Amino acid sequence: MRPPEVLVRELSAQAGSRLKHLSRNGRYRCTRQRAMILLCSATGMSAPEIASTVLSDESHVRKVIHDFNERGFGALDPD
Repeated sequence: MRPPEVLVRELSAQAGSRLKHLSRNGRYRCTRQRAMILLCSATGMSAPEIASTVLSDESHVRKVIHDFNERGFGALDPD
């Protein structure tokens, strides 16, 4: 199996808990989906696997991961 080409940065326990909470209870659907993308990435899933899981496309998954790695939790807010 080929390693994932893009991964979310290492998450602290607190950040992981916050993402779990947002993936279930986020106010906006896009926030819940983005949090789920990041949690999947933290487990080592590849972009195609994550896209299939969250019913999105690979380019969106990569964008969310890169954006979170640069901006942090601000990347989860609706644009």
